[in-house]
Amino acid sequence: MDLDDGKGNMTRVEKQNRTAECISVCLGAFGPLQDRMLIKCIMDEMCNKSMTAEYDGTDKQTIKDVKKFNKDLQKWLTYLNEERVNGDSKTNPFFNSWFLDFEQLMLIVKESNSNDELLARLLETKYVTTGSYNFYRERRMVRMMNGNKG
Repeated sequence: MDLDDGKGNMTRVEKQNRTAECISVCLGAFGPLQDRMLIKCIMDEMCNKSMTAEYDGTDKQTIKDVKKFNKDLQKWLTYLNEERVNGDSKTNPFFNSWFLDFEQLMLIVKESNSNDELLARLLETKYVTTGSYNFYRERRMVRMMNGNKG
C-alpha cells in the first residue's frame, strides 16, 4: 500500500506476514459495531456492491476531489476484495477491525503492566461474540471462564 502525505511524499507499507489490529477509539460506545462478526458482514456487503461518491454541484474543485476520491476508492475496494478472502482471522483486515470507546480502552490499559499484557487483555474478547453487543458482559464472561476476576 502506498501512502501519500499530501505533499508528494510517498511511503510504501508492505504487509510482510505481519498482523495488524485496527482499533478505532471513540468517545461514545458503538455497541453492535464492537461485534467483529457484524463488522465483517458490513465489510463483505461493501465489497459486493459498486460504490461511488456523487456530486451534482458546479464547484470545480469539489468535482475534481470527488473524481479523485472515486478513483482512490476503487483501488481500496480492489485491495479489500483481495484481502477479504484471506481465511486467517489473525491477518484478515475484515476480522481485525473493531471499535472501543475511550472508557473501555482505559479499562484495558489500567489492567496492563506491559505491552504483552496490553495485547493479552485486548485479545481476551477479540474472538468471542455472544451477540449481546455488550463489551463489559462479554469481557466479564471470558475472564471468568479463564479463571480471572470478572
